[in-house]
Amino acid sequence: MKYFAKVVPVKGFDISSFAFQNYLYNNFNSGLKICKPIKIVTEKANTIELVYEYLQEKEWHMTMSTASALGEYLAELHNFCFEKRREISLPDKTAVVAMGKWNEIEDSDDKKIALTIRKAIYENLKPYDRDQIRIPVHRDFKMHNIVFANGDYNLIDFDFAAIDNVGIEIASFIIDFFYTERNEQHVIEFISAYKKASKIKINWESVLNDYLVYMCVNTFPFYMREKIGETNFKQLYNERNGKLNFTYINKSFLYESLQR
Repeated sequence: MKYFAKVVPVKGFDISSFAFQNYLYNNFNSGLKICKPIKIVTEKANTIELVYEYLQEKEWHMTMSTASALGEYLAELHNFCFEKRREISLPDKTAVVAMGKWNEIEDSDDKKIALTIRKAIYENLKPYDRDQIRIPVHRDFKMHNIVFANGDYNLIDFDFAAIDNVGIEIASFIIDFFYTERNEQHVIEFISAYKKASKIKINWESVLNDYLVYMCVNTFPFYMREKIGETNFKQLYNERNGKLNFTYINKSFLYESLQR
C-alpha cells in the first residue's frame, strides 16, 4: 500500500481530528469513502507527521449526477455524525458572530477593502441563529477535498473538524461549486438530494444568513498571512472576497433554493 504524509506544527493542531477521521473510516458506510488514516509520527521536534493512504486521483467535475450523489453523501455523513455525536470527541467551535475580531488584525489596504465589503453586507443581515443544530462536521467540505479514486469519492483533510453549525457546512459547499461552475441547476439538485436523505431537523430559513454572518466576521486568511506567505495570502484573500460578493449578489436564488 502506498502512503502520503503531511507535516503539521504541534502548536495549534488538535489530534482529535485524526481520531475523528479514523472513527469515520472504521464505522461510516456510504458511497462517500473516508481516506484511511494510517499513523501519527511525533518524534520530530515541534511537528507531527500525519500518514494516510495514498489515493490515485482522477479529475472530476460537478454534473447533475455528481451534485445529486454528493448531496446524498453529505446528508448521510451528517446523519451519522448526529447519531454518533456522543461518541465523537472534537473541539466545540463557539460561533463568533460580531465584527470585533477584526480589531486585532493589523491595519492595511487589504484589510480596509475586506472590511468595507463585510460591513456593507453584515449590516443588512439578520441575527445569527444560535439555535441551529450543531454536530461534528468536517468544516472544510470542498471540492478540492473530495478525491475521485478507484471509482469512489473520497473525503480527505480533516484538520479543521469540530462541533459546529451544520448549516454553514452545507452552504459553504454549495458556494464552493456554484462560485466555480456558475450552474444553478447543480445547486438545486444538490439541495434536493440532501433534503431527501437528511434525517436532521435543520432550520433552512437561517442557513444562508448564518453562512454570510460567518463569512463577514471571520478574519481568514489575515491571521495566517505570515505563515502562508504573501502569494498564497493574496490568492485566498481574493477568493474569499469574491465568494462573499458572489453569495450576496445571488442571495435571492440561493435562499429560494434552500427553502424548496
